[in-house]
Amino acid sequence: MKLLDEIRQQPHHIRKIFMWSMVAISFSIVGLTYVNSTKKQIVALMNPQDASTTGEPAIPERSPFALIGDAFSSLRANISELIGRNTQEPITSQATPTPVPAQKLP
Repeated sequence: MKLLDEIRQQPHHIRKIFMWSMVAISFSIVGLTYVNSTKKQIVALMNPQDASTTGEPAIPERSPFALIGDAFSSLRANISELIGRNTQEPITSQATPTPVPAQKLP
């Protein structure tokens, strides 16, 4: 509260600087979280080959609710990774990641 009172006493242009810096920091955190959570999709887009052509077993489709739950749990893990904390409890709702072979760009 003391910090907020100190900011409220600053001139208007200083408060604008505080506001825009907080907007930039918040946007950066959300953007980094988004990029970290979509790494698997980006790799899949770069390698459009189907799992059936590589000889690997096909991955069964999951329900949309399970995918939403996985997205929230990976979001929690990404935010804690950005903050620098390690969660002690394992996230059991996520499927084990399937390794994707690397391919050279065309």
